[in-house]
Amino acid sequence: MKKPARPLTLSALLKKLAALRGRTLITFHSLGDVDSVASAVALAGALERKNKRVSCEVRCIDSATASARRVLEGLDFPEPRAIKELNSFKNVLLVDVSTPTLLGDWGEAVEAFRGVVIAVDNHYHTRHLKNAFVYVNLEKPSASEIVFEIAKKLGAKPSAKTASLLLAGIAADTALFKSAENATLGDAGELARTHGADFKKIRLLTAPQPDLGERIAVLKAVAGVRVEKIGKGENAVLVALANAHAFELQCASALVELGCDYAFVVNEREGRASAVKAQGARGNVGKIMESVGAAFRGSGGGHEFVGGARGEPTRERADAAGEEFLARVKLVLGESVSKRVWG
Repeated sequence: MKKPARPLTLSALLKKLAALRGRTLITFHSLGDVDSVASAVALAGALERKNKRVSCEVRCIDSATASARRVLEGLDFPEPRAIKELNSFKNVLLVDVSTPTLLGDWGEAVEAFRGVVIAVDNHYHTRHLKNAFVYVNLEKPSASEIVFEIAKKLGAKPSAKTASLLLAGIAADTALFKSAENATLGDAGELARTHGADFKKIRLLTAPQPDLGERIAVLKAVAGVRVEKIGKGENAVLVALANAHAFELQCASALVELGCDYAFVVNEREGRASAVKAQGARGNVGKIMESVGAAFRGSGGGHEFVGGARGEPTRERADAAGEEFLARVKLVLGESVSKRVWG
């Protein structure tokens, strides 16, 4: 019988990591982004330096994103291969994810795994992996910050190359520090000043000129956007609802950059959606997207400023997800009505 997730404190997590033995898989959520891949690679290196009885292998659930592959190549790290099986591993460590719904086809297998399963995450979820030990720190905007803290607690000083990778994870997941906390800036400074991370190189790797496909997707989303106004006068907020066939997060981010307070972009073909809120906007996007995931007949979650959801790839469910997002924003703002002002 599967046991509920067992929460860990940081000190308990460190003890669990120190007690690991044998072949250990380190992986992350489906379509691993820069932060998740950086966290996994850095954690593997830290563990192997401080625990000589463990051997770590970093693998993808399915694949890494183009952005993650670009950073790995630019810093001369190999791209992780996809998982083929779990039976040969003694332990499974997950970073940047703690819910089975973001593990693609491997969710059930990870929950049924007979060895030790530990998840390290910074996202809001109510449905955590069963049979797992789970450490969640919602105060960290990126998983790379959590792994850097773990490495320091273990006494595993990162190389300049690994420090650059962790800095890339932090920069990518905070949109070049737009959603950073004070501690984030401290970590970034320490990685650069003390451990030799190359910020100029990282900035070029994590914020390149978007490729043609991304620019076209963003322009299409902007052209077809529906904008709802909630509230009155100068206190009114704007909520953008749009469709895209790719680059949903980039489209949502662009809509916020253009002046919306909240943006939701759904891809009905793939059954996924992304949402972003502006600095100063109320509410937690991760919590909002968990409700959106239910309306999508799937799951959702995320950070305070950014979230995502997966569900059924149908027009009906995509529309329901968008309306749920709008309804949840109204609830956060204490309003019951909105007015369409565009689209």
